[in-house]
Amino acid sequence: MLRGGPHPTEAGRNTGADTPLEPVNALRSAKGLPTIQVLKEPAFSQTDLKIWKPFSFKTDRGTGETLLQVFNRLDRFSGGPVEGRAPSRDFGSAIGLVGPLRTPELGLNVGF
Repeated sequence: MLRGGPHPTEAGRNTGADTPLEPVNALRSAKGLPTIQVLKEPAFSQTDLKIWKPFSFKTDRGTGETLLQVFNRLDRFSGGPVEGRAPSRDFGSAIGLVGPLRTPELGLNVGF
């Protein structure tokens, strides 16, 4: 038995192979849970943006840049990790995030 509860022995973990749904659904039915028709991994999508402007001081003793960065600028939900315990109500669903929500960042870099 693996940590996190019972699992069907016919369904290997982290093998890269497709998970057979018959043994998973047999276990879920025995627990009174609905069967699973298809397993699919959520897609990851993130578009970042960085705009910067270099500058130098009038005394020529240093340089710098101002910048604006926006991570995940389209604010797309990228779900993961996926719940892998067959007897869980959330089996096959994303239970967290693998990327940030839209995150703006304003910065100043200075060098002498």
